[in-house]
Amino acid sequence: NLGSPLQAIFIPRNTNVFLMEPILPPQIQTLDAELLSLVKEFREHPDAKPFLNDPKYNDFFCVRFLRARKFIVEDAVAMFVARMKWRKEVGADKIFETFPKNMYYEKLVNYWPGSQHWENPLQTKDGSVLLFEALGKCDPSMIDSIGIENLVQFHIWSMENLERIWFKTMAEKGYWPGFVMIEDLSGIGMHTFSPQVLKVVQKIVEINQNYYPDMLRKAYVLNVPSVFYMFWKGISVWLEARTLAKLEMLNGGAEQIKDKLDEIISPDQLPVRLLGNNPRDIPEGGPVGETPVKLRTKSKAGWIDVPRSGSHEAVYSFEAGETVSWEFKTKFYDIGFSVNYLGAKKDKKEEVVPAQRYEAFKRVISGSIDIKETGFYQFFWDNTFSWTRGKTVKFNIYKGEEVI
Repeated sequence: NLGSPLQAIFIPRNTNVFLMEPILPPQIQTLDAELLSLVKEFREHPDAKPFLNDPKYNDFFCVRFLRARKFIVEDAVAMFVARMKWRKEVGADKIFETFPKNMYYEKLVNYWPGSQHWENPLQTKDGSVLLFEALGKCDPSMIDSIGIENLVQFHIWSMENLERIWFKTMAEKGYWPGFVMIEDLSGIGMHTFSPQVLKVVQKIVEINQNYYPDMLRKAYVLNVPSVFYMFWKGISVWLEARTLAKLEMLNGGAEQIKDKLDEIISPDQLPVRLLGNNPRDIPEGGPVGETPVKLRTKSKAGWIDVPRSGSHEAVYSFEAGETVSWEFKTKFYDIGFSVNYLGAKKDKKEEVVPAQRYEAFKRVISGSIDIKETGFYQFFWDNTFSWTRGKTVKFNIYKGEEVI
């Protein structure tokens, strides 16, 4: 028996190891006097108080932040306030209205091999909410075809779904029983761990830990391939100790721990894939399918030359609340792309869509954003990394369905 999930880095190849003592951590159904005293101090802190008027932010909600910051009230308040400011910045409160308008919404919901958006999730025997995911079924090329920003927005939408379950369950039970996740990594290989994939993983870990703390009770990770351990040491650095302590890893599948799963989950609450008898399961994932090689609409500007070590920009003014999308491709070679907010007077430059290099000669690259601040936005194609080759790009920028 290994003492810590961190030691999973050193698990010998082809060794089946499952860390399951105890099978599940106990649920916290009541708060003792000492904890309630910390909650009171948290609630009365002048920085936190303005945000805590909503009754859904109950004592258990406050405890999530206290626990995440080792019950140091000042640190917990700082984390909570940062979360509330972040929510405003990314539009989390309106994401159930805005993200369904995203051009990739239907595709991601029907494709993503996970249960985060199930309306009536399955449960463990003691009432924890079950989550299922199979990241090995995801096609890494979706980062190019869908874009990091759209994937991050989808993740925030998914986390808002989970937090909605948190509030609903709290209202019904009076305490939070926790999420229990079963993650399947079969299909993960060297091709999975591109720099772009790792960039997305790091962003998702940051969002989960900083803004949606302490909802997970336990995560069981199945079919961990040997190649995963080559990258685990780097990935684990992004995870806090409290998260690492909730992870259990197995080099084999559900059959290796069927007796353990039977102890905590009834067969009718497990998909057939995991040796249960429930026909419900997550989407199959797989290749993302045909990727567009032509722009949806003929480009108004036509082909534009971007010189070696040079760049090209297109700047437009938009009003808050508008939906803006783009598409572009190159004749040959890759090119960098980003979207930046320049302010109402073009006196600033704030990153809206992070800079990323795309193999836009293989497929059309597209994406969209909901405008949060009125002003000028810069669409920027970057070739400064290439000292020897100029690039040729054509693009369309859309406001709603209209090319501008």
